[in-house]
Amino acid sequence: MTTVKDFDAKFTSREVSAWGGLALLKKMMDWMGIQEAKAMV
Repeated sequence: MTTVKDFDAKFTSREVSAWGGLALLKKMMDWMGIQEAKAMV
C-alpha cells in the first residue's frame, strides 16, 4: 500500500496552471487510494 503525506488544499485567487492542477489531482487520487481500489476490481 502506498502512503502519501497529508496535504493542504486551500482556496486562492492565484491562477493554477494545467500541470499544477494535474499534480493536485494525482495527489488527491493517491491519498484516496484509487490504485488499490482499482486493483481490487
